Amino acid sequence: MPQFVIERDIPGAGELSEAEIREMSLRSLHTLKEMGPQIQWLHSYVTEDKLYCVYLAPDENSIREHARRVGLPADRVAAVRHLINPATLRVTFEVAKAKEFPGKDYDFVAVFDCLHDMGDPIGAAAHVRKSLGEDGTWMIVEPFANDQLKDNLNPVGRVFYSFSTLLCTPCSRSQEVGMCLGAQAGETRIRDVVTSAGFSRFRRATETPFNIVYEARP
Repeated sequence: MPQFVIERDIPGAGELSEAEIREMSLRSLHTLKEMGPQIQWLHSYVTEDKLYCVYLAPDENSIREHARRVGLPADRVAAVRHLINPATLRVTFEVAKAKEFPGKDYDFVAVFDCLHDMGDPIGAAAHVRKSLGEDGTWMIVEPFANDQLKDNLNPVGRVFYSFSTLLCTPCSRSQEVGMCLGAQAGETRIRDVVTSAGFSRFRRATETPFNIVYEARP
């Protein structure tokens, strides 16, 4: 939903008492409830003679209608085009294949329920190894599975085998190599993939009834 910054000219705004600010805020909230969830108040800043309010709304008209009903000015309304803060300056989003994503010397790489779907999990693991710093960590989250078929014949295992037949295995076979780990690749199979890619340390870090979390280090 679009975000807006509203500049309200209110002489003496900085001198308003807590009771006055609370009363004004409650009027605003009451009106927001009447108008429905399509318009939301996030927060406001009080300066000497102005209020700067940040809202989510479908359009500027909704912002101005809210102000009219509350009895507050909306002298200037501007749509937010970009959000900039120190955190965003260090984050980028890329779309890339598992063996082609950019970057190096990462401290941490994570994959969630996808290694077993890859056609070439060893190739992907080798690329992760290449992208990590020497003290980096790779977190691998995979469906819970034991190494032996007989140990997976339980309600969760049966469902996962069904998923593997319909989704995981065909997905892997449709890609290069087509290794087909499937949804029931136990710890031994995952360890083989990881160590074949050049990792020297591998362990099961934790588990739930549905997932196992592995830790791999160079």
